[in-house]
Amino acid sequence: MINYLIPAFLVISQLAEFRSNITFFSGNSKKKFYIQDQILYPAYEGFSVSRGLNFYNSVFFLLSTPEDQDFQWRLVAEPFFSYPSPDSDPLFLHRFSSKLRYKFLAIEGGKDTISLGPGVHNSLLLSHNIRPQNFITPKIENLELPCIGEFCFGSINFLTGFIFSQDETQKFANPTFWIMSFSWDILIFHLGASRIIGFGGKGGWKPKTIKDYFDLFTAKYENAIGTCDWIQDEAEKQKCYDHWIQRDTNQVAQVFGVIKFSELLQDFFEEFSGYFEYGGDDLVACWQVEDRSIKSCFPLPFGFTDAAWVVGLQAITHNQWLFQIEYTWFNKMRKFYAHGNYPMTVKGRYLGAHSGPLSDDVWIKIAKGIDGFYIGGNFHYTSRWSGLYNIQEKIYEFGLRFSVDLNGDTNTIGLSPTIYIINNPDVGTNPFEPNFRLGKFVDFSIAFVFISRF
Repeated sequence: MINYLIPAFLVISQLAEFRSNITFFSGNSKKKFYIQDQILYPAYEGFSVSRGLNFYNSVFFLLSTPEDQDFQWRLVAEPFFSYPSPDSDPLFLHRFSSKLRYKFLAIEGGKDTISLGPGVHNSLLLSHNIRPQNFITPKIENLELPCIGEFCFGSINFLTGFIFSQDETQKFANPTFWIMSFSWDILIFHLGASRIIGFGGKGGWKPKTIKDYFDLFTAKYENAIGTCDWIQDEAEKQKCYDHWIQRDTNQVAQVFGVIKFSELLQDFFEEFSGYFEYGGDDLVACWQVEDRSIKSCFPLPFGFTDAAWVVGLQAITHNQWLFQIEYTWFNKMRKFYAHGNYPMTVKGRYLGAHSGPLSDDVWIKIAKGIDGFYIGGNFHYTSRWSGLYNIQEKIYEFGLRFSVDLNGDTNTIGLSPTIYIINNPDVGTNPFEPNFRLGKFVDFSIAFVFISRF
């Protein structure tokens, strides 16, 4: 085994990039605005721009053995300097994670962001919307299923693990999120399902036995505290609350799929695919303490409530035009991600879609690379808080992206000018209660990017 691994270690690819971003934000509508689609930080990862000048500088390191080997190791690190800083210290380690894989078995851990589901701009359950968190995730990757004759059953992927959030503002500070996802690739389809369960934290319930983990997995006691509302006697009701609050958990779940049309449209597109995510803020199941009186086990023992969904298309033409469009919709009667003890947030940022509950979000991106020169543009519209409120926040974003590689691809410089038209901006800090500033405002940002690879 050792002799087999030595050649893989001798061939290590490495990448080091100095990344610098200087952004000016006008701040007419809000003092702080979360980054959406700049060149350098397209996944935003909790970054925001404040009124005036903002400086982001990091050094990104990647060490990796070849991915086409049976054994693969990867290390990613990114120390960061930011002003204004998201924390009190402007110098911090933004990400530091490692992955170890042997054939189809892998384990990954450290500090980074994770996304579940195929959504490019938004993903319902978990996306790059939050800042990197500590995590560990054992995985099964691309496990080939058997074939019968010429027909093959494709391959499967499975992920489970825990995110150990850093959020002192939660009712149970620093809760843990158990994440799991399963997907199956067959023919032109990629189909799957994901779940996240919030539990633990300071003063919260923590599983200690195998049965506890099984009850957590089945969400048997999720929202069991709701049964206390059925009790008329106030003393008994309080006793019920005191009992169940120590076993409360929260979960969200989804199904997703990707259809790859590339082979059917290969005369026109190098890549072409459509995708969807459909999820519920709650899973009503006949085995749960709160739901068994209202949910039958037949014909289907569970169902989603307070639904949301994402649909999208993305394509790359043979002459390297990129086109992406995505629409995200949340139900307008119940607040997705909201839960009294375990909201699906970290430091006020939703685990999943950046637009959040009671919203609609449309995102369009067009781009093309030509001999080291990149040009692109995007349109982004978000409407928040419709349904439960008479006032809505509406954001229209128009952005252009330019970049050019210098000295081969050793250095890259880029520019991202963006105009925002915002009606009734939400200036509140509570992610579930808006604080509207009435009126129409026009804002702009301009970001200058420099990347040097060495």
